[in-house]
Amino acid sequence: MKRIMTSSDRVRDCKSLYSKRSDCKSARTGLNHEADHALRELTDPIQKKKDLMRIDVQYGNAEERRVIEGSEQRTAYKHGEIEEGEITRNNHNGYRYEMNSSITTVGVLEW
Repeated sequence: MKRIMTSSDRVRDCKSLYSKRSDCKSARTGLNHEADHALRELTDPIQKKKDLMRIDVQYGNAEERRVIEGSEQRTAYKHGEIEEGEITRNNHNGYRYEMNSSITTVGVLEW
């Protein structure tokens, strides 16, 4: 059974993205990334399944490439987390980093 996040859940664990870049995206950008996967599951589940099975050396699979190079870039740009022409990341790696709020890129341990 899948756990459903409720409004009482504390927004935690913005994925800080380390590849050749070393900055963090807000939790709202991460949530949008996951929402894109969920939307595709609802609107095109057959193609999503195919893309999950198609290996991509850089991103792990074609579905992750689609989301990272698509909605994640647009969302991060709209939130001012990247400049025009920048990318959020060039792979599907990173580590979780607790943030002060869902709309910031400032970590709880930063001054």
